[in-house]
Amino acid sequence: MYLIVQIVQFAAFLAVIGLAFVLVRSAIFARREESDHKEHKERVGSVQTFEHDNDSVADVRAAQKASLNFMGLPSIHAGRTILNVPRFNPEKEGGWEAKRTVITTSRITALLRQGAVPGDLVEFDGNYAMFGTNGKAFLLQSHLLTSKEEETLERERKEAVEKSDPVIPNFQGLSWKIGPACGTHTPRQSGEKSQSTLQVLSVHQDLGKDGIVSCLPPSLLDRREHDYYDMRARTNDGRVMLFFYAGGKWNCFMGRELTGTECQGLQAL
Repeated sequence: MYLIVQIVQFAAFLAVIGLAFVLVRSAIFARREESDHKEHKERVGSVQTFEHDNDSVADVRAAQKASLNFMGLPSIHAGRTILNVPRFNPEKEGGWEAKRTVITTSRITALLRQGAVPGDLVEFDGNYAMFGTNGKAFLLQSHLLTSKEEETLERERKEAVEKSDPVIPNFQGLSWKIGPACGTHTPRQSGEKSQSTLQVLSVHQDLGKDGIVSCLPPSLLDRREHDYYDMRARTNDGRVMLFFYAGGKWNCFMGRELTGTECQGLQAL
């Protein structure tokens, strides 16, 4: 009987030691991951904000007003349905237009040379999204990148800004010209923010159910302001890219600018 008690006590001791090891290891990994994220963010944030003269915002008030007219509505909430959203591949997707459900809506406040310029990122189902800023609207799709591609774009962004040479000579076989690139902003007056931000404003109530998913990092869905860094670029044939860092990771959306007729055709239910 005494031997059985000793065996049980020893087993319990091993269980406690094993649990402690798991907890300590998890804490070490979590701290290391947090340290890696902090270091990565500092590296990304070390790049100053850049604006190419041809893409600079001349009238901040007009850009702010245009944000209120995005998609013809002063406000768009997750869960709404948008009609007549163009498709990228009509032949493969069954038609030129589709109705899309809004999954998340976010406000991006870019601190540029002339002031704070708002932008609206509306995420749809099917990995589609729309980005509106400064009176322009862009139809985008979430574009997954390999770790190597992320590192390449991050390095190209840094080198382009530091050299004031807004050209990425070869990414996926194309040459890209950088417009604005949000980085660390130098405040023009006391009390002004020094960092562009992204804030998720609304989230679909059934997110995570029935295949309703968001391409954004989960850490961004808390509806708080998060530091935001980006690079906006386009090719000569009209392709556009929104490459941004927020929530501890790089996110990439690629697509094209919508025409005025396409924007006017959008309807919200």
